[in-house]
Amino acid sequence: MTMDERILARLAPARRDGGLRIAGKYVWCGTVMRAADRWHLFSSVWPEREAPERYDAVELLQNYWCLSTIVHAVADQPEGPYTPLEVVLEGRGGDHWIHECCHNPCLVRAGDTYVLYFQTKGRAHDDRYIGYATASSLNGPWTLADAPLSLGYNVNNPAVWVEPDGAVRIIYRTPGMKLAVAVAPAYDAPYQILTDDLLPGVSLEDPFLYRLGGRYHLLVEDNRAQLTGDLRHGAHLVSDDGVRFELFEPEPKAYTHTIAWTDGGVTTVTRRERPWLILDAEGPTHLVTGVLAGGEAWSVVQPLAGSH
Repeated sequence: MTMDERILARLAPARRDGGLRIAGKYVWCGTVMRAADRWHLFSSVWPEREAPERYDAVELLQNYWCLSTIVHAVADQPEGPYTPLEVVLEGRGGDHWIHECCHNPCLVRAGDTYVLYFQTKGRAHDDRYIGYATASSLNGPWTLADAPLSLGYNVNNPAVWVEPDGAVRIIYRTPGMKLAVAVAPAYDAPYQILTDDLLPGVSLEDPFLYRLGGRYHLLVEDNRAQLTGDLRHGAHLVSDDGVRFELFEPEPKAYTHTIAWTDGGVTTVTRRERPWLILDAEGPTHLVTGVLAGGEAWSVVQPLAGSH
């Protein structure tokens, strides 16, 4: 049976107690993988703001710039709830290339190696990089690369796909809400930038890249409602070559800001971003997003109907 490539039409109710919540912390940017019959979630986590009423919905989470860490959590099923175990990456200060903040985790597997891509920040405000750490087990230990990737200045939001031969394709955000595409013959080889503006004239961020049905698929946040007609909703793009993308038909919208729960309730959240799909051999089974509602930010894992 051919996998239904749509996302929005397949979204099923989520568990209210699922995903990952941590008291007193903002939780964002979830990336999930299964190993040894357990589900492993790596998320950006940082302290809630004092006097949160002073900030609007965008400013509220912006203290991640200096404070975000990447936390490892586990669960017995993909929906969770996830139990946090430890901080696996955090800023090291001094002259280290992860001087301040570790954010935007993206977990992939290259052969027998787990590769955890992430965004970090140097001393200057806009001095953001993408780097990675590696491990032979999702329980670590994680070994940092010697330096960040050479992908340009002020880059973030890594989305990575590893081909069967080990080659890597990465889509990431650059200044001006543009998306760039780069490739490398392996995760630890030099990267070649193929384009620095994937969809000219359109403001996009938060990509998630995968292959299905012989094509590349890309979920993105429609930052200015240019693709979906709704501000910051999810858009679904496809490409034959991984460089030139167009809207997926018949369903170009991937998700909205409204989430149905298994108890029959519905919540429209203030922000819903950083999409990640849990994939099995046939395609996507769950959508993972960071959400903000009522001043709380947490990771939601929403099943897709028709998954095996």
